[in-house]
Amino acid sequence: MNTNHKDLLRNRLHKLGYRFEELEDFVFLVYDVFSDEDLAPVLDIINNASQADWEHDYLQSQIDLAGKKYGRDDLDNLIKEGLMEFTDDWYDKAISIPEDITARLSMKIEIIFGFDYKLITGRMNTIQRQYEGSPLVEHVDQKGDPSISYAAIGYINDDYSEGELFFPKLGLEVRPPAKSLMIFPGDDQYRHGVKAPGPGIPRYALPTFVF
Repeated sequence: MNTNHKDLLRNRLHKLGYRFEELEDFVFLVYDVFSDEDLAPVLDIINNASQADWEHDYLQSQIDLAGKKYGRDDLDNLIKEGLMEFTDDWYDKAISIPEDITARLSMKIEIIFGFDYKLITGRMNTIQRQYEGSPLVEHVDQKGDPSISYAAIGYINDDYSEGELFFPKLGLEVRPPAKSLMIFPGDDQYRHGVKAPGPGIPRYALPTFVF
């Protein structure tokens, strides 16, 4: 964690006019980052996606990541070698966003992290869903990719039950409101997970990372 970045981020958010809270050291909840207009095409994807659409994209994303990291697409062998992970519980929990929508969402993250030209923001190009009984087990982002400096997670809706984001080492649980953004470092101190939503409407989020 770069402590200088914390002050720079706080100042940047003030300058951009965002309302925000620092819930714990370097855990920022930023309100109303996304507008209804920003999220309308994302909601259209959610409302029109079939179960087959949700099942396709996670597998393809892992194959694409394997090619990017290792120049290989033999995912089964990479998993056996311990180089890649495949989370069976999440095989139908992610769907890709077209580039024209991604660009609009990602630009907001790029502007927020524009205080340091060495930081590279990832693309906000995936919708993640969790439905009843599907938690996101606690994990450390840097374990999957050591180049991750920060997570930046956008929230599409807040009309689900349960499904809190939690940080066990910080003793923190939070239900981010719709249109908000959570920012926190990717190291072990910020190990986190998401509790399973209750019955009814799924929980939808827009994850990305800063490298």
